[in-house]
Amino acid sequence: MNLSGARGLIRVAHNPTCELQAAMTLARVREQDVYRALAGADYPGEYGERVSARRRGAQFEKNLYKDGAAVLRGTLAPLLGVAAEDLTVRDLSAEVRGSSAAAMEERARRTDRLLADLAAGRNVPDLLIQPQLRLTLAGDPASAIFIAPDVLALDRARRAYLPVEIKSFIVRDGVVAQGDRDGARRQAAIQLLALEQELTPLGIADRLPEAAMFIFASPFGMRPHPAFAEQLPAELFEMRRALDTMAQVRARLQALGVAATTDAEALAAAAPQLATTYQESCVAGCMLAQICRQNAAAQPTILGDRAAQTLGETIDLPRALALLRGAPATDEREAWLGPALREAAALFDWSTVVQGRAA
Repeated sequence: MNLSGARGLIRVAHNPTCELQAAMTLARVREQDVYRALAGADYPGEYGERVSARRRGAQFEKNLYKDGAAVLRGTLAPLLGVAAEDLTVRDLSAEVRGSSAAAMEERARRTDRLLADLAAGRNVPDLLIQPQLRLTLAGDPASAIFIAPDVLALDRARRAYLPVEIKSFIVRDGVVAQGDRDGARRQAAIQLLALEQELTPLGIADRLPEAAMFIFASPFGMRPHPAFAEQLPAELFEMRRALDTMAQVRARLQALGVAATTDAEALAAAAPQLATTYQESCVAGCMLAQICRQNAAAQPTILGDRAAQTLGETIDLPRALALLRGAPATDEREAWLGPALREAAALFDWSTVVQGRAA
């Protein structure tokens, strides 16, 4: 799939009040270029998926697709209720090779024709490998990105395709790492939204369930763990909210006179006028985390999400320190918070902070 667009959308879903994150996704600029424009230097750490992980993932998929997708058919057959030898397959990545814009456009056209065949009741493949969908981010065709599910699998009873997300994450004792599973579920939710957009003008979007199928790896080399299906209502809610955010930020950029598609320098120049919301998850997922942390120096978020939740949106760190030192409360929240902070300080022997002899 278009990981830059999809990953950007996932980040917006994680932090929907960060206008800068949404603007980077809409403008389709590289995060490292925006960092360089803002910091005046290259990002000092690692970024992106490790090469070894990409290679393992590519090999895992290749094993599923080879020999007429024999392993893929055998893995999905129990879920689809169809014998593996009876599942028909069409591999668009073999028909149209490459990752150029022209290749993606051609795979998208072929996918469109197959979805039109589905709507018309004509025969379609049970398994469609590497189809190409489009997802409009902000209500304007110009904001559309390509989304390529690993596989679309046909539910013959529903006459509907479901995304199949393939990951080389290892399942041990029936469990895969929570972060890996959550990421796969969110990517599948994006694919469902793209499918929904494609099927709506064809009049068959109501066939689409809020579910996707997943194939992860077993601990035994490149052999797949049994496939499973999961409902994704929470992830779909997150992604729909992210799309709402994208539309709002597109309007915000227009109001600032910034083109929807721009370069990193222009976006960095507009960055001070875009809202950012620093939170703990930013550290692990965004190159700009330290820049936003510096900009949020007086906000409780720099102490962590729990501190921000406790202090609330209206109390910054200087005000919290004043309450800790005995400043009179101005509302009910401060009336509760002041004694709570002093009680906590006493437990940790922070007498010097309370008395004002330390910052």
